[in-house]
Amino acid sequence: MPACPSCGRPMPAFLLDGRLMATEQPTVIYWQGIALDLSGAKARLMAALIRRETLSHAMIEAIAGGANTAKVHICNLRRILRAHAIPVTIICERGWGYRLGG
Repeated sequence: MPACPSCGRPMPAFLLDGRLMATEQPTVIYWQGIALDLSGAKARLMAALIRRETLSHAMIEAIAGGANTAKVHICNLRRILRAHAIPVTIICERGWGYRLGG
């Protein structure tokens, strides 16, 4: 578990490029230290993308709930990233799923 650089306390966080961070329990996504306003399912999905290299459609549907909803959830996350001017993209790995790119 990484430690907070200022106080040294353990932080339950996963980092991407040091700017995009996800904490769990509760799941909150931060961009450059500012919390993004994401619903529970969207926050869990973004945290999973940060933790893992690639998520399949089945994994996305299991995390977010609902069948055949992976493309909708990914579209919503891409819209949120653009709205906050976050230079992180969600890339489609044809035949496998989705991953984060910079």
